[in-house]
Amino acid sequence: MIRKRFFGATGFTLTESLVLFGVGSVLAGVLLADLTQARAKLLQQACAANLRQWGMAIDLYTKDNDGTYYYRVQADDWADVGSTRTNRYVPYLGGGDQKGTLRNMRICPVVATYLSQSAIINASFGTIYSYSMAKPQAKYGGAPIYRNIDLGGSPFMDQNGGIWPTLKYVPNPSQYLLLIESSGHTLSCGGLVFAVTSVPTVGPPLRAIDRHGGSINCLFGDFHVSSVTTQALIAADMGGCGGPNGNPWFNMN
Repeated sequence: MIRKRFFGATGFTLTESLVLFGVGSVLAGVLLADLTQARAKLLQQACAANLRQWGMAIDLYTKDNDGTYYYRVQADDWADVGSTRTNRYVPYLGGGDQKGTLRNMRICPVVATYLSQSAIINASFGTIYSYSMAKPQAKYGGAPIYRNIDLGGSPFMDQNGGIWPTLKYVPNPSQYLLLIESSGHTLSCGGLVFAVTSVPTVGPPLRAIDRHGGSINCLFGDFHVSSVTTQALIAADMGGCGGPNGNPWFNMN
C-alpha cells in the first residue's frame, strides 16, 4: 500500500515534518546554549586577561620605582588620563594613544559589548570604570592610614594629597588586593560587597556580580588574578579594617 504524502510524492507526511521541526528546534536550542556558555567563558577570560595586563603594568612600574605603585597624584586617580592628567601606568600598557589604551583597558569586556568604541573613548572624565583599585591602609599610631614611600617610608600621604603605596611593606602579597571588578574606580575597606552589587550610574546598568555568573575577578599583590565568590567578599568585609587582625586585602603592614 502506497502512503499519500502530505507534500506530494517526494515530500514528507505532516507527522514526519513535525518530528523534523521538533528535532531541529531541540538541536538549535542546545547549540544556542552551548554558544552562549562559550561566549560567556570567553568574556570572563578576556576580563581576567585585562587584570593580568594591569598586573604586569603595575609590576613593571614597581620595579622601576623601588616597590612603590601609583594610586593617586594630587586629585588624579590611577584610572584616567585627560588634558591635564597623566597615568603612570600607560607606558607599561603598550603606549600609543594614551586615552584610548587606558579607557579600553579599564572596562570589562562584558560591559564593553554594550558600548560603542566612540562611547568608550569619548566618555567624560571619571565616568565609565569596571575595575576599582583598593585604597591601601596601614596601622600607624593605632589608626589605619595611608603609607607613602616618598616620605622615607613614613605612613602619610604626601603634601599634595598623593598616595604612593609600596608593596615592600605588605606581609602577604597574595592576599593583598590591588584591583577588583566593580562599579567605580577606587574603594575602601568595608566596601567590597557594595562595590560589586551597586548599579553603575553611567554605562549599562550591569552590576559587577552579574557579569560572570556570580564570581568576581580580582588582582592581588603578587600579581595573580583570581575569581572569587560573593561569599568570599562578604567574609573579607566582615574582617574589619586596620590593625594587625584587619582585612589582609587592604592591610599593608
